[in-house]
Amino acid sequence: MDRTAIAADSLTAHDSIKPQVPAEPDPADCCGSGCVRCIFDLHEDAVLRYREALAKWEKQLFDRGADSSDA
Repeated sequence: MDRTAIAADSLTAHDSIKPQVPAEPDPADCCGSGCVRCIFDLHEDAVLRYREALAKWEKQLFDRGADSSDA
């Protein structure tokens, strides 16, 4: 399921978990053959997804804080 499609009003307990930085691959894990999708490319994609998830998570925290201060 694409988590970006989840509406803010349908948050679950799992959504309150802070996203974690993906582990960087060890240089020895690369085969060195010039793969089109090298493990370092995959890691870069994972870091981009992490940054997007972190921004969404931080916005949700901010929005929840703003909602609770309005009461």
